[in-house]
Amino acid sequence: MASRLRPVDSQRVSRAWEVWRGTGRSLAWWQAQPGLPPAPCRFVAVRLLPPRSDLRARIAVRFEHMMQHGAIEEVEALLAQHLDPALPAMRAHGVPELSAFLRGEIPQEEAIRLAVLATGNIPAGRPLGLRIMHSLNRG
Repeated sequence: MASRLRPVDSQRVSRAWEVWRGTGRSLAWWQAQPGLPPAPCRFVAVRLLPPRSDLRARIAVRFEHMMQHGAIEEVEALLAQHLDPALPAMRAHGVPELSAFLRGEIPQEEAIRLAVLATGNIPAGRPLGLRIMHSLNRG
């Protein structure tokens, strides 16, 4: 499996290692196993699309809660480890923005505003993906 993965693809390499470590078998071995027969069920995708204004308001409330319960300290701990900025943990919601604040690049209020904005942009792409899934399921 390792020969099929790009060394810079840290998430896939990490997942392959986790599978091997947890099961004693490579991910390639698991992928080569015969699949299960189709389930005797019909599955339906449900699309929940709250109004964008409601979604953004909830993101802002959630981020404020995170700020009150240790988000700054958590990002400080991450920065103290001098991790590669490309790692998933360093790209998590709010980490880049709070890192910029902690480095003195932007005020805290701006970090919060940018983090809420960035987090709110993630659900923006999901409706497109859901529309594509819906059109595939109809055909």
